[in-house]
Amino acid sequence: MMEQTLADLLSDDPHRIWSGAGAILREHDRAILASFAPHLSEIRRKTAGIDLGGAFHPNSVHLSNAIRRIEHVRDGKGCLCCLYGSFDDPNREASAGRVRILESILLDGGPYVDHYVCECLVCGVQWKVIEREYHYMWWGWERV
Repeated sequence: MMEQTLADLLSDDPHRIWSGAGAILREHDRAILASFAPHLSEIRRKTAGIDLGGAFHPNSVHLSNAIRRIEHVRDGKGCLCCLYGSFDDPNREASAGRVRILESILLDGGPYVDHYVCECLVCGVQWKVIEREYHYMWWGWERV
């Protein structure tokens, strides 16, 4: 995984860079993430100024978040759950065994979710996760 992902990030191909960033964002093994740390300056240099596209949201945000994820592990910071953001679906995280959804609160009692109450299964932190949709579904993670 590491070799192909690194090759993607260091390519000049916007789609491959975006794909490599996505692989890092899906990775939760700290040892694998740490293996990218020695390459951070090269990743930054090779990706600087490359337009990664994006319609409603610039795809460069995925690369920035991937770099932030590697730095987080490199710097020995806490649980990866503190990096959850607008693209992190709590249902997907629950299916992957990283969080437990403790409660789903419906918007005005209707069929739409207002927010979830989730617990990280790694560190035990609880989160209020709002769910919204505009041009795409997004989530807001707020520590309880």
